Amino acid sequence: MSGFAETDEAIEVRREDQERINEFGRNTNRLNELEDDKKKLRQELDNLEDAEQEIMLADGDEEDATCISVGGTFVVSDEDHVEEFLNRKRDVCSAEFDKLNDEMGSLSARQSELKSLLYARFGSNINLET
Repeated sequence: MSGFAETDEAIEVRREDQERINEFGRNTNRLNELEDDKKKLRQELDNLEDAEQEIMLADGDEEDATCISVGGTFVVSDEDHVEEFLNRKRDVCSAEFDKLNDEMGSLSARQSELKSLLYARFGSNINLET
């Protein structure tokens, strides 16, 4: 016989409990989406960095004409315009990356709060590990 009391009592799931569980699930899905978005942005930032390095390496070798991809089309431009284009694109991606991090931070904080509330209510009867 163990020293722990075992109970088979069912814990009633109240409406507010179910709403918290649903919110936890939605937040988990959103965090996964944001993580995927961050991976894509990180790849885009890496590509932009590679392009900037290629421009520096070329440094006038191409008679000041460089092609950049805009949509599905290549456009010929001089190095200064290409560097400016890459800088603007990098700034936009970096700002978006920061925005994703902020949203993930807010959602993670809310997830911790929901975990505390739900584990306090249901104990080991609920699994909220993501």
